[in-house]
Amino acid sequence: ELWYEPALSMRHLMPPGRMEPGYLARLHRGTGRTVPHIAILSGEHRRGPLTALYFGYRGLAKSLSKGLRAVLLLVLGRTLEGRIKWMQANYWWGCLQGALALPPAAAAEPRDPVRPSRG
Repeated sequence: ELWYEPALSMRHLMPPGRMEPGYLARLHRGTGRTVPHIAILSGEHRRGPLTALYFGYRGLAKSLSKGLRAVLLLVLGRTLEGRIKWMQANYWWGCLQGALALPPAAAAEPRDPVRPSRG
């Protein structure tokens, strides 16, 4: 059941620290850390011995690329674009951290050999 009450008033107070770029960067890194785990759990990526290496390499390459681009944009005075790239770099750095936190892949179960039937 849902209703509207015009007399109801709500206030949302955000602490000052949540308006800082450092907080937003930590939030992006935290989101990135979940990417390898979610990809495996959702079935988007199959878990294997090279999974951590794949996500780690991808996270490292993209975080370096986005980070260098962010620095260049900031030096050129394109502040907003530079900050956006910096946040993207933090996301991919988190993806690298998530890859490093993946548990080792389980060893494949040995299969029973198929025996020909004697008939």
